[in-house]
Amino acid sequence: KVAVQATLDRPLLGWGPNTTQSAYLHTASLTDVSEATRGWNDAHNIFLETAAGSGLLGLAALLWLLVPAVRRSLRGRPELGWVTGGAAALGAFSLVEPEHLVLTPLLFLLAGVSARAPNAEPARGRARKLTGIGLAVACVLTLQMFAAAALEQWGNSYGEPWAYRAALRIQPWRLSSTEALAKRLSVDGRAGDAAAAAEVRSLMDAAVAAHPWDTGVRTYAGDFETILKDPEAALGWYSRHLERFPSDAGFILTRENAPPGLSTSI
Repeated sequence: KVAVQATLDRPLLGWGPNTTQSAYLHTASLTDVSEATRGWNDAHNIFLETAAGSGLLGLAALLWLLVPAVRRSLRGRPELGWVTGGAAALGAFSLVEPEHLVLTPLLFLLAGVSARAPNAEPARGRARKLTGIGLAVACVLTLQMFAAAALEQWGNSYGEPWAYRAALRIQPWRLSSTEALAKRLSVDGRAGDAAAAAEVRSLMDAAVAAHPWDTGVRTYAGDFETILKDPEAALGWYSRHLERFPSDAGFILTRENAPPGLSTSI
């Protein structure tokens, strides 16, 4: 119900990829969240997830791919029956479970193999070149992500701020590295390191500006201000979080570090 309403709120292009939890907490009522909890970051239905994330244009593109694939699969070669069965099973899975890093691409792979025409020829010429370029770009991005993840893991394992900063130089938008670095620096700031405290605030200001619809970035900023012993600043971050996600009040008000006065500011 909430995913449908969120789609209607932004029908053309949706809320953006991987923003279903943002759409949910912004659109849902307090009753919805109390009944279903706040942790839903996927619509558990590939059509609703696509509509919420990519809008009706994205949903139309998905149907444009799937409808011919289903039609061709039903008239497909008997020896590919096992492929069709696998695609159907994964299709049923995708109607009730979250999108999956492995199973969702496998669904499209099996559907494509099942729907392949008997006389289809391998791509040639421009199509092969474009595919090669696309794979090269994907490889570079994958290596970039791997390098940033490895540096972040080094920081997590050995508590080295330089590793988090290096990860952010490779991927400046990497929220997990931003939050881990800010958490470590906030402890130093609490101990009296003014430069560390200033860096924490700079990191979180930039993170909020870059990810305004992230459901955790303002709460993390409030947590770090609590560590830095500034309850008024923490109150400000929690209040701004609730301005954007009013149905998240139950979660914020029950936090152990929720500063006094937050309930009266909602």
